[in-house]
Amino acid sequence: MKNTLITAILLLIATFGIQTKAVASQKSAEKVVVGAYISHIYNINLQKKTVSVIFWLWFIYPNEEFNNNVIDIINAENSVIMYQNKEQLSNGSTLKQYKIRATLYQDWDFKDFPFSTQNIALIIEDSDYPADNLQFTADNTHSGIDHTIPVSGWLIGLHFWQINNYHYATSFGQPERHGTSEYSRATFSVQISHNNIRTFIHIFGMLYLACFLVLCMFFVPIPDIKSRLALNSAAIFAVVGSKISTDAILPPASTIGLVDKIQLSTLLFMIITLIVMLLNYYLHTKNKRLAHTVNVIFAIITTTFIITANLFFIYS
Repeated sequence: MKNTLITAILLLIATFGIQTKAVASQKSAEKVVVGAYISHIYNINLQKKTVSVIFWLWFIYPNEEFNNNVIDIINAENSVIMYQNKEQLSNGSTLKQYKIRATLYQDWDFKDFPFSTQNIALIIEDSDYPADNLQFTADNTHSGIDHTIPVSGWLIGLHFWQINNYHYATSFGQPERHGTSEYSRATFSVQISHNNIRTFIHIFGMLYLACFLVLCMFFVPIPDIKSRLALNSAAIFAVVGSKISTDAILPPASTIGLVDKIQLSTLLFMIITLIVMLLNYYLHTKNKRLAHTVNVIFAIITTTFIITANLFFIYS
């Protein structure tokens, strides 16, 4: 009984010691204020998932311990510091300011393209100090973006900060880290939405043309099979042209997106009308009245397909 009581006391002391150490470790992390202001956005490349930006970046450090630390822009393919400044504030803090031009890689999702909203993300870490030494806190008051900058084909939306600890499954050669490490990560994001009418015309204009050609096919006399085949073939080529235009804009994808579904459904509709047209040509030799009825029904279906597509685009 006495041994059990001693063991329980020792476990309680050990647990309290670990918790105290964890709290002390959390308290030891310095809070560093980070802010950003984007002044230019250009060269948005959907195929490569990159965008070029010019932005201001600043940090307010509580003391001079961090004077020689290195800031890492995680998703920068390349970057150039155009201006930098360091000054001592009246409260003893140190302000570091940078003006940077960079090309940033973006993890964009094109599942709902061209009706989706994308984020231009600027991801920042401190290369020298892990999360138990340094924690970022966002300067939401002064961060932002110049909404007057022209970004051709895009509308600029909201901006926001996200702060989290990022876990690496490596110690980067530091044995005291026991094979893993964590760094405070600050991500400044700006929302942009597509507003490029030319891209819309390149992709969906060909689909409109395909539907119009198929609709015209039903006004051609049923016995004129050659003219009907020519119109249907032209419609199928228009759908293929839409797919080629899309592939020239977007990167390869492992999933089927919204544009792919629209193009595939349109192509499937073209193939169905081709089959119906051939069967209707054969039916016309047997029963002209029924053949004309089928022709009118599929003309109505095609018109409904076009109207439905327009309502979908307007709603989107």
